[in-house]
Formats: sequence, structure tokens, C-alpha cells
Amino acid sequence: MDWDVDELLAEPTTEVEQDYSALCTQWLNERMAPELLPFAEDVVSRVTERLRAQVETLQSSIGTANATGYRSVLIQVELERIKFVLRSYLRTRLSKIDDYGQYIQANPNVLLNLSSTERQYLLRHQQLLHRQYMASFLRELPIKMNKLDDTIGRTSMVAAPDMENSVFCYVNETVEENLRVAENEYVTLDRGDILLLKYSVIANYVRTGAVSLI
Repeated sequence: MDWDVDELLAEPTTEVEQDYSALCTQWLNERMAPELLPFAEDVVSRVTERLRAQVETLQSSIGTANATGYRSVLIQVELERIKFVLRSYLRTRLSKIDDYGQYIQANPNVLLNLSSTERQYLLRHQQLLHRQYMASFLRELPIKMNKLDDTIGRTSMVAAPDMENSVFCYVNETVEENLRVAENEYVTLDRGDILLLKYSVIANYVRTGAVSLI
């Protein structure tokens, strides 16, 4: 089977360009945001399917002259670049699930941000963690003291993301309202602005796409 490199190297369609751009935006937002953002299921699904198709095409070319040409190398480099972004995006999310597992489980609205696979991972991770803690030391403590979600002296044992972290952001769309950033201090979000703000101030706009983290 011949490998049509000209077809693979053709200018990407608008949808392909938009999907890769959207994936990069989701990746940066996830890396910079303290909270776990909604899973970009549609974009990830389309990018993953295209990657699978391209890899299959590359594999089918093994043994042909096209397999060793410079254009083949360029295509492989491009595929690795996309796979790096995708893997980093997924690993960043798993890291947050590891760090804030109990918090996510206790908040149904946050739990909705996970994919079905991530929810399975979260459940299994929490089960293994609790089992390990019980076997290591919790079983030696009184029943009232062996919980992992106690709140003592207004200090919770459940790790939660710090929504007051400061983040750099880029304004994609002008927001027609003044945002309160401190007592008697407000800021406007105009398209093209680059600002340093507390994440809690712009969290809703990050989710809607009006603001991107950088």
C-alpha cells in the first residue's frame, strides 16, 4: 500500500487547526489554573482519533520509499509534538486528581469536570490510599480520630485548590463589567489585555473562554 505523503502534508483544514489551538489553550489553562477544569472531551476525542489515523498511515508505509523520506520525518515530528501536548494535558489533570481527590469527591459540581475514565481512576486511587493509610497507622487510632476528612479548629484535613493564587491571563473577549479585585479597586477586561489577577476573579471567564491563562 502506497503512502500518500502529499495528502498528509497538505494544509490542515480549519477544523484541524482549531482543534489543535483549542487543545493548546486547554493545556495551558489546566497547567496554570489551581482548580481542575472541565475535561475537554470533544477536542481530546477528535485529536486522539486523528493521531490514531496518522500513526496507522505511518505504520502502513514501513518498507516503502516514503518511510525514510524527509517528509516522513517531518510528519513524525509533528505527531510527537501533538502527542506531547495531549499527554501533558492528561498528566496535569491526573496530578490534580491525586492532590485533591477527597475535595473532588466531596463536591459534585467539581466531580462533573472529570471524564468517565478519570472518575474511575479517582475512585480506585482513593480506595487504595485509604487502604494504605488504614494498614499503616489509622487502625491504631481511636475511631473518632481515624477519619481523613475531619475539620478541627476550622482547619480541614481535605486539601483544596487555592483559588486566590495569582495567575497571568490574556483577555480573548472584552468583558462588559468591572471586576472587583480588592476593596475599592476594580479592573476591566479589554480584549488583548495581559493581566496578573487572582484566579478567583477570572475563574468563570476562563471556563467560558473569554480569558485564557498564560
